[in-house]
Amino acid sequence: MDTYNSQDIFIGIDGGASKTRGVIFDIEGNTLSMLCSKGSNLAVYRELGADRICNLIEDLINQSNIDRESIKSIGLGIAGSSDQDGRDILFKGLDKINLSERTLLTNDAEAAYQVCCPNNSGLLVTVGTGVICIGKNKDGKLFKTAGKGHYSGDIGSGFWIGVQTILKLSMNDEICAYNPLDTKKIQEIICQELEISNLNQDLEDIIQSPEVVRIIASLSKSIIKLANNKNEVALSIVQQATTAVADYIIDLANQLDFKSENIILSVNGSVIQNRFFRNSLEDALGFSFNQIKWISSKIPTAYGAAILAAKYKGIDINLSAIVDKGVVFETNS
Repeated sequence: MDTYNSQDIFIGIDGGASKTRGVIFDIEGNTLSMLCSKGSNLAVYRELGADRICNLIEDLINQSNIDRESIKSIGLGIAGSSDQDGRDILFKGLDKINLSERTLLTNDAEAAYQVCCPNNSGLLVTVGTGVICIGKNKDGKLFKTAGKGHYSGDIGSGFWIGVQTILKLSMNDEICAYNPLDTKKIQEIICQELEISNLNQDLEDIIQSPEVVRIIASLSKSIIKLANNKNEVALSIVQQATTAVADYIIDLANQLDFKSENIILSVNGSVIQNRFFRNSLEDALGFSFNQIKWISSKIPTAYGAAILAAKYKGIDINLSAIVDKGVVFETNS
């Protein structure tokens, strides 16, 4: 196979706690390869996450059959990027494949902002395994709410929904006691999805797993579905989650001195892509905003990481050129 002939190649990686997506494309906006692997949050996975990122970069290069010298920059939008130990491990790995000097590491939310709010309009609300809201003021200064981490008080994320569900069941929460049938249904689904026979007895093995964040967060999809089907226990958890996310959005709007009664919210992440969750969130925001416009990116956020890295090198990438090539953004109904 001939080597792909282009002198301007860019790589972007979007890494969260559940998934890591990578893309490689040229200056004309032609996508050469897109790949997905397991989570790479540096605060959660450390060395394992760094290995997954480096392996994904290598796989993208090999699959595209490009000359490494043509790589102008590599953008990594990785959750947990502020974790110093994780950063050090990652750049040691990048040194081994001779790509560290071309790499810019930033938070996954900032990378997402590049493609979700390209004109710095609206607020980005990311709710997936984790949760974070970011926006820029008229001077371009970045503000954020939430994003503290899975174990540091963030409320409303997929991981938080999973944890709260398990806690309510294991502690015989009051709402569970008043809704035994709903509680039993949740127990059955959790045991089925986690492939365990007894929640209290088998939970310890799950907690010890390096994939614990991804595993617990994966429960959120079923909990939201149950909430949509009027399961009272699940509904109470989802309403708590959306109330918290609404508070993050309102707090961010206040920090940005946002005065309008109408607001544009750009959404990112598997949880907020769910219509029922989004409708519940809209209800929670109804007291603060008369009209909410929801938008989502047409391209994966891995491109945003690449765009940031290219800007750092003084190269402007035409986002519309990538969109015109027909890249499809993965969504969840």
